[in-house]
Amino acid sequence: MALFPNLGNSYLDENDRGIQSAIERFYNDSITMNQTFWYEADTDSRFESGDQTVWSEVYGSAASFKQKQFSFNRIRPIKNMISGYQRRNRKSIIATPIENGDMETADQFTKVMMWIAQNDGVLETVSDSFDGALVTGLNMLQVWLDFRNDDNTHLFLAEHDLFLLLNDEC
Repeated sequence: MALFPNLGNSYLDENDRGIQSAIERFYNDSITMNQTFWYEADTDSRFESGDQTVWSEVYGSAASFKQKQFSFNRIRPIKNMISGYQRRNRKSIIATPIENGDMETADQFTKVMMWIAQNDGVLETVSDSFDGALVTGLNMLQVWLDFRNDDNTHLFLAEHDLFLLLNDEC
């Protein structure tokens, strides 16, 4: 299955076709490793959420036929302990001058970043991403400026679970 639909020659120039072929080549080279990760991340997410059916899918059927396998979730309390420690001890974003730079400017940048972090919940989003990475092993953060509102521009930070982000093709 092609990553991009075939739009015909009228939509793509030579440079665009080169970029498209490079992206599809990268996709074809890495899809096997990504599918392995998706399977493991799905299993990890289901164990962490307490799914009672995942045990028999991973380890086979129970010794006694037609009996339900009941499992206690021992993963979530440990994950919550690690995530809680990270939330309690998280660091702030601080700007430092490089090569005898202006300390006053760095302090102003630090104050701006602290204001953004408090008003937009940046540190909470980073902690949510850390929490998701504890489950699946990998999470991504995305930073962008939102210009939709003419009055003022907002900085947004969103976390993306890589398993959910890449698994939409299946």
